[in-house]
Amino acid sequence: HAVSDCGIPQELKHLQEESTDVNKPTEAGHTLLHEAILHSMEDMVRLLLDYGADADQASTTRPGFAPLHDAAREGYYRGVIFLLAKGANVNIDTLNGSTPLMRATCGGHLKVMDLLIKAGASLTAVNNEGLDALGVAYRYNKRAAAELLIKAAEERARREDKIRADNAIARA
Repeated sequence: HAVSDCGIPQELKHLQEESTDVNKPTEAGHTLLHEAILHSMEDMVRLLLDYGADADQASTTRPGFAPLHDAAREGYYRGVIFLLAKGANVNIDTLNGSTPLMRATCGGHLKVMDLLIKAGASLTAVNNEGLDALGVAYRYNKRAAAELLIKAAEERARREDKIRADNAIARA
């Protein structure tokens, strides 16, 4: 991608010059943000988000798939960071109920899975096939992903038990 003297890709130079809707789907049904995520174009992802790209806007051709689903599926760690920092819904689901955590699990992207879990991704959300992220890990034979999910569930349960115990003591 050609870059202007200001460091802005020529393809997006018109964003500065006119009020272009960065959320308008392309002919392929994706937003520019989807395309930048799918091609791991870090500078473009950041620029689009700075220009108001909707981090949760779904593709019109892939029902319900938001940029975070794509970044998670591709294992695009920095893209996930940028999207979450701009307020992307960590638990957004597709029309079939898939969450970004499930998409990262399909690919066995442990670093992305860990990031999503730390950002509050649901471990118990279930897709239309009745599978949670752990079920997805088993279905796609992602042993390391399953281990990460089990460990995360145990850690959350311990934290929740401690909070309940602390609250009981405080009420006593």
